[in-house]
Amino acid sequence: MQAYERMNHNGNLELQYFLWVKARLLENDNRKEAGALYQKAFLLTGANVERRMLSSEEVEMYLGYRRCLEPLSEKEQTEILQWIEKELFQRQIYPKSYFLIQRDIAEKYYHAEQWQAAWDICEVCISVLNSKNKTCCLTEFLFLRARCKEKLLAGDREERQEEFRMVYYTCLAFGMVADAEKVLDYCREEPGWVIINAAQ
Repeated sequence: MQAYERMNHNGNLELQYFLWVKARLLENDNRKEAGALYQKAFLLTGANVERRMLSSEEVEMYLGYRRCLEPLSEKEQTEILQWIEKELFQRQIYPKSYFLIQRDIAEKYYHAEQWQAAWDICEVCISVLNSKNKTCCLTEFLFLRARCKEKLLAGDREERQEEFRMVYYTCLAFGMVADAEKVLDYCREEPGWVIINAAQ
């Protein structure tokens, strides 16, 4: 990455892609610098978009900048989700940021004990992700849906445990071992369940 940074870049698109990738790599460790890079990348092509549609990549850069430096308000979240659904989904474009925003909103609903609202978001997003064979946030939505189900259903204990088992093995199938461990930890600490055989 450092060697590439010293090279001359052939045109805005190559430089834009480089800045975008660098921002994504930095986001977990240095949000401020990542946000500045997202913004710089977006402005290379996204500053003048009145006469054309934004690309999926430009949406990702803009929302990356907002996520790191100027988080969207609830009103802005709603507006950007509606815009993506209207403009991008019609073109069969499903930007990762759409699912990140929906995940954050669903989590807020969950912690506010609005479990049905959180469940509804999970259902919609899981359906879209499955229909498009995408994995972005899929295990997170599955886990959140299982937690909502555990809160909403006071009935069959085994049915609720089975939902968590499904999420656990889905995480393992995608190679997301840390996410699988989160499922196990939740089940041990919250409902007090053992959802897999210790020998496994």
